[in-house]
Amino acid sequence: MSAVKGVNYTKFDAGTYGDNWIDQAKIKTGVKVWTDSYEASALETSSTIAIAELPDGAIVLEVTVISDDLGSTVTISAGDSDEAARYIAATSVTAANDKLELSVVGGLGYVIGTNDGDNTVLLTTAGILGGTISTKVLYSV
Repeated sequence: MSAVKGVNYTKFDAGTYGDNWIDQAKIKTGVKVWTDSYEASALETSSTIAIAELPDGAIVLEVTVISDDLGSTVTISAGDSDEAARYIAATSVTAANDKLELSVVGGLGYVIGTNDGDNTVLLTTAGILGGTISTKVLYSV
């Protein structure tokens, strides 16, 4: 068994907390939430659904998608126009109340404005789907 420490905890434990070693944008910031929903009716495969518009500098903390049973061969990913699966890899949503959460390592803590076209959070679909999709994006500014 190992006992290890995260990067910032190691810095804290070493007593270096006075020299701004933690990006100030990541501590004592305001957390905001953007919620949305979309009622799909025979939405075509490879469609995108815009679910949030985040300002430059925002840090993504969480992306959640909850849906109805959207169809037997439907997947959804969450990302942006630069990377369709920046936050959630393509995942099957075939049961009512399927819940997808941020699942891509680089998505947690991603800073908006790092790449062109990353301000709009998009869902990308595969398969023809119908039903309700509800979303939540938590971010700090």
